[in-house]
Amino acid sequence: MATQPPPSNTTILPPAKRPVGRPRTPYDPEVGEELCRRWACEIRGIAQILDDLRRERKALGLSTPSLKIIWDWMESSEDFRARAARARKLRAEYLSDLRLSFALKPLRGEKRLPGYLRRAARGERDI
Repeated sequence: MATQPPPSNTTILPPAKRPVGRPRTPYDPEVGEELCRRWACEIRGIAQILDDLRRERKALGLSTPSLKIIWDWMESSEDFRARAARARKLRAEYLSDLRLSFALKPLRGEKRLPGYLRRAARGERDI
């Protein structure tokens, strides 16, 4: 028996393509909260904070997402985006207060800070 062609009103679609690569890592509120908490009150950058968090969680047998996944969360998770925005705002205030306290030390008669701390206060170097 010969196969019959499909009716003229039927559209033939190509088979659906499967996404290439690994599936996206879903947002983990526990990791997001800890990362934002540290980001808000430390001089170091997010990559160094994430490295510390990764070491601590690895010792407990837990996995930690990469920096790329963190940026993906920033785009896909409204909760993480809001937490990160608040952390950045608090971090800016913290660094501003820190720089002001460093700048006022000589006026109060205190010794100058060591060079590495002065550079960190200016944002030229992470501690």
